[in-house]
Amino acid sequence: MTHTPITLRKPLNDSPAVKALPTITEKGGLLYLQFHGAELSYDKKTPILISGSSTAAKHDFNVYKVTSGQFQGRFLKRPHLAASAEPFDSHEWVVDSVGLKFRDNGSYSYIFYDTYLDWGDDQIIPIISGENVKTDLNGNTVKVFCHHTQIPIGIAHHG
Repeated sequence: MTHTPITLRKPLNDSPAVKALPTITEKGGLLYLQFHGAELSYDKKTPILISGSSTAAKHDFNVYKVTSGQFQGRFLKRPHLAASAEPFDSHEWVVDSVGLKFRDNGSYSYIFYDTYLDWGDDQIIPIISGENVKTDLNGNTVKVFCHHTQIPIGIAHHG
């Protein structure tokens, strides 16, 4: 399930946050409140200054401030660990309001930076069973979950 960017301030004590989507589920003819959610971990990256023509490797979930070329003054976040050496001035980039994709690659190589990215939020609440982990946009391993209440909130009626 996707959602719009969240706006949370920096935590006062370095604690994580949680985002959750409440739903209702039926089990054995009874209704339960269920929560799908994901942990959010705050990690503000210091922008790295880089020219638009640089072929230096860009990686590790970093934020780059482009100092020349078509993206001069823009902040770009690398949402992957793997390196990319393609210069920002390359004509191979497909650009939209979210960020940059390389050629016809389906995923974003860079996202236009905004402060909500300090939380590593990918704007997705995964619908899973139980608990698992995923890597956020800052490279942190965070928990994702689905839990339901122990006490039913009602009786399902099919009639």
